[in-house]
Amino acid sequence: MIDFLERSGLRQSLEGHLTPKAFWATYPRAVEVEWLILRSMLGLERVIELDELRHDALLAVKLLLEKLPHRATVYRSLDRFQRPADVEEVRAVHREVLAAGLVSVASVILALDSTVETVHGRQERASVGYNPRYHGRPS
Repeated sequence: MIDFLERSGLRQSLEGHLTPKAFWATYPRAVEVEWLILRSMLGLERVIELDELRHDALLAVKLLLEKLPHRATVYRSLDRFQRPADVEEVRAVHREVLAAGLVSVASVILALDSTVETVHGRQERASVGYNPRYHGRPS
């Protein structure tokens, strides 16, 4: 996965679009966001699950880091996306990387997961819709 991210030019695009952190920061903002993306690609849904990978020397070498970010650093990185302008920076990276990957593609297959997940309680963005098992419940 790291090789795929490297070939896609993700880090360069992140460095070009994201507002940089202070020069004395241990990790550049691009590295922190790349780590968040990799976490998601690895199927680690919760930030605390990164503790399992934190001391993986091979992963650090592949990411060109002396050591991997602590989970507190990851939480602070997520907190930096409070303003719409911050989110727009990530969207610009997404558009750039996606456009570069689609240059030589003749056709695209779009696969969607239409699994209905019923929610319990009043969760954000849940709404009543197609729910074959629990009719009329938000999902």
